Amino acid sequence: MFKRMAAEALGLSDIGVIVGPADYSKVDADDYLFTEDGEQIFFLIKSKKDEYCFTNLALIHVDGDLSEILCAGPEFVVR
Repeated sequence: MFKRMAAEALGLSDIGVIVGPADYSKVDADDYLFTEDGEQIFFLIKSKKDEYCFTNLALIHVDGDLSEILCAGPEFVVR
């Protein structure tokens, strides 16, 4: 328990890893792509709580704490 509290206090509990192209279909951000517009993932960072998906059209942030999706691109910002 102390180890978990110390990691939270130091900000070490939410360290992300880069997800490889073979595993893109296993992440939540994949559900929010506009594949009909040719959107594809360039790279994706996944932590225990969040996902940051960088595509050719937008940045998709899936927030695990708030169950919120933030998409930012040249044409839209959806909250």
